[in-house]
Amino acid sequence: MKEKKKKAKAVIVGGSIAGLSCAHALLSAGWDVVVLERSRGPPTDSPAGAGLGLHPLALRIIHSRLPQPPPSPEP
Repeated sequence: MKEKKKKAKAVIVGGSIAGLSCAHALLSAGWDVVVLERSRGPPTDSPAGAGLGLHPLALRIIHSRLPQPPPSPEP
């Protein structure tokens, strides 16, 4: 029986330009990657973080390339 080779895994803390670039490079190399980001969206009038604003079309393209999480069970 042929053994499956385990994928390398990485957790990247921070969805900055550097974090997203690192995630992209690791995904391209075949790693399983999780990016953790504290913010739900770009900061507005916040001294913390620079934020990354993307055009809605760019967001749709990025989301279409990412694996979709399984649906949450209904309560």
